[in-house]
Amino acid sequence: FFTTKEQGKGTGLGLSVVYGIVRQSGGDVHVESEPGRGAMFRLLFPRVEGLEPAKLERSAPGVAPAAKASATILLVEDEDAVRSLARDFLHVLGYKAIEASTAEEALALFERHAHSIQAVVSDVIMPGMGGVELARRLAALRPGLQILLVSGYAKDSFDNADIKQGTFPFLQKPYTLEDFGRKVAELVQGSSIGDRSSSG
Repeated sequence: FFTTKEQGKGTGLGLSVVYGIVRQSGGDVHVESEPGRGAMFRLLFPRVEGLEPAKLERSAPGVAPAAKASATILLVEDEDAVRSLARDFLHVLGYKAIEASTAEEALALFERHAHSIQAVVSDVIMPGMGGVELARRLAALRPGLQILLVSGYAKDSFDNADIKQGTFPFLQKPYTLEDFGRKVAELVQGSSIGDRSSSG
């Protein structure tokens, strides 16, 4: 990676986004820096054997949020870098994001912005209240609210009925922009049910 900007003038490369991608993939970032000379970044990824490289597929028509491109999503993630990446994904897809780093903060933000939030994307495992309990409470506040749970753990690894039985949609990290966009589009398209049930 390199930048053509002058030294000391906005030479950042969005490292929080890079870090978020690497961490979601189970890896790490090592940095060696020397003032006046530059920096070396080593991206470390876990080794996977016995798998053929996945074929890159372009997103199918309709994946991008066309019906409600300006929808507002409540994004709940305790890891700053991962939350930054998900927020950037939402912006690329045309959504607005309201960010929370804890479930408790998310509840407060939802009460404050309830009329503008169409759907929720929340991590499952967080300090304090977890994503499943948060989803239950939000669903109680607005029946029909569309909530997507995300986690680095596989769906089958959770001993939780709401996750196993699909009470709430689930997406495993790391995810691609296409997969994330498809899931969020499904949430937003289904949010009209929640909008109608919460009106009047």
